[in-house]
Amino acid sequence: MDRLKFVRGEENEGEKNREYSSRIRLWMGRHDDKEKLPPSGDKNDDYDIRLTPGGRKHAKEQSPLTEIEDVQQSVSFGSGRVRARETAALHMVGKQPEITGDENFEELEAKINESLKVGTKLGIDDRLDFYIDLNSEYGQKALKPFKEGRFFDFIINESDKLANELGDKQSTTYSRSAKNGAEIVAKYLKIAKPLDKLVNDKEKDYAPDLNRFFASHQAGTPESFLAKVIEETKGVEERDKFVKSLDNKGFDFSEGFYIDIITDFQGNTTLHITYKKEKDGEKNFEFDENVPINIIDSILGVEKEI
Repeated sequence: MDRLKFVRGEENEGEKNREYSSRIRLWMGRHDDKEKLPPSGDKNDDYDIRLTPGGRKHAKEQSPLTEIEDVQQSVSFGSGRVRARETAALHMVGKQPEITGDENFEELEAKINESLKVGTKLGIDDRLDFYIDLNSEYGQKALKPFKEGRFFDFIINESDKLANELGDKQSTTYSRSAKNGAEIVAKYLKIAKPLDKLVNDKEKDYAPDLNRFFASHQAGTPESFLAKVIEETKGVEERDKFVKSLDNKGFDFSEGFYIDIITDFQGNTTLHITYKKEKDGEKNFEFDENVPINIIDSILGVEKEI
């Protein structure tokens, strides 16, 4: 088995001339194409459903990290469902020459972790999961828009109200999913300045870029968080344009967006979010904005109202 080496490459001109002191880049998106659950399969088997061979290849192709921008300071996270963890990991290491895209999950995990002395680079974050009990009243009402192909529209416009009316404290809703995303971002906002201090400590060996990859499920945490940010910064009308650009369903396979937490040379921190949706070769929707950091606190507080 080829061994994936986590060794930082030579400093290049881009690093010498970078426009920031340090940067934390988070990718949040949907898993890639998954295998089908057998008709006789138990619903709990959904957690072990893997990517299809084509899904693995496609997720690998979507990786932004080259051999030079290596993965030493990168970690991937998925929900407890294997397909999400596979996707996040392939986005992280897909450009590394040792990764073929033919590896099953266990082989991929072994290649990634073989060079580590402790820990893993394939984490699980339950905030990326979804929960809807189809036997519950909430689940039955959510099933109809799902079958109609407008599940994301339901999540955005109906789920909070329905959960409140039914006294449902567990099911996936718009504000709960958005809060999950905000919690993830808040964690990295807290470590931005300590990371910057390490980057600028000549005795330490920290590169200026830290990368994290988070894979979830259609109409889940990534879309809800981004929709809430758009709503808070641009208004409900612009948010609805975003929902419509996704055909009211949510992200496509391996589709997602970037959250950059940037610290400049004066020690100031900026939060920037970048997303672009193209359809038939043309831009269908775009959000490319500096976002006020206090919006994260606002999103964290919304779920209290449910």
